[in-house]
Amino acid sequence: MIEETPLLAVEVLSPSTKQRDLSLKRRYYTDAGLSWHWIVNPKQPRLTVLRLEGDRFVEHAVVTGDEEYVATEPVEATLVPSALVS
Repeated sequence: MIEETPLLAVEVLSPSTKQRDLSLKRRYYTDAGLSWHWIVNPKQPRLTVLRLEGDRFVEHAVVTGDEEYVATEPVEATLVPSALVS
């Protein structure tokens, strides 16, 4: 059982759960006060970085293909969408 709200959830989209991941889960994450939601789309490849601001998630960054996303929060990491799905 999770006793504290995580700082980050990372979703990898699949055709069978895509709608649930982008709508229902996002509402759950908002209600729980999750600070960051990262979405990996392996078909494109693309990384969408969302940050909770108030009562909704706001797009913080979108990177595709071989572009790098350099995260400084909630963790330090450099991510390349094409490398995540290769």
